[in-house]
Amino acid sequence: MKKRSMFLTALGFTVLLTSLFADSASADTVKAGQFATTQQAVKASGMTIPKGTRVKITATNSNKGQQLVTIGLNRLSYKVRGLAYAGKTVTVKATNSTFKLSKTRSYDHIPVYLQRGFKPEAPSALSNPQYLNVSSDGYLEVYPILKGKLVKPSAVKITAYKYSSASKRWYLYSSSKLNGVNQKRIAIHGKYQYRLTITNRNKVYKTQSENRGGIVTSHSYAVGGQYYFYSTDTGATTNL
Repeated sequence: MKKRSMFLTALGFTVLLTSLFADSASADTVKAGQFATTQQAVKASGMTIPKGTRVKITATNSNKGQQLVTIGLNRLSYKVRGLAYAGKTVTVKATNSTFKLSKTRSYDHIPVYLQRGFKPEAPSALSNPQYLNVSSDGYLEVYPILKGKLVKPSAVKITAYKYSSASKRWYLYSSSKLNGVNQKRIAIHGKYQYRLTITNRNKVYKTQSENRGGIVTSHSYAVGGQYYFYSTDTGATTNL
């Protein structure tokens, strides 16, 4: 039988496990916004997505009866797509032997590339520029920005997670420390030594931006007690 991801709730958070039960979900039923795990290496547009990689489907289409899916590469970790494919998409055929549907995880709702700072062009957003990314394949990443460009991130594997709907907070656990953010150390040994808290502050700001040519709407988050945001405007693409 083929492997699929399963979840176990223990000590109040979700631990990622592997089971030997076949997944009955069919790739030919995928819809935009769903997640899927590759059952074999997927090659497209000069890159290879390894077997066992969890991806986000951002669009679907069909060609001569064959379903096609578009994968948003921003949601993948640097380990898989490097910097050359950041912000891009690839379109591949969807077959049962290539993809199997994956359940949505609570951290999938964290926006792609939260930017350090209070809002666009505020001093805090410019003095220490960096982005936080929570990848679909389970990595926490901090991307510094040097001379206006993303550089290789520091990264840790997410070992467990939980979400509080009451406080609108995500708790992401790792076995090692992630440089660039304030994690709380909660254990000396094991897989759950560090915890990062991400909070949706439910605050929205509108800013007149000369650089982006119009009104920018910024959504405020707190990451380890520090301000982060993601913004939308005409033509902007977020949360791929």
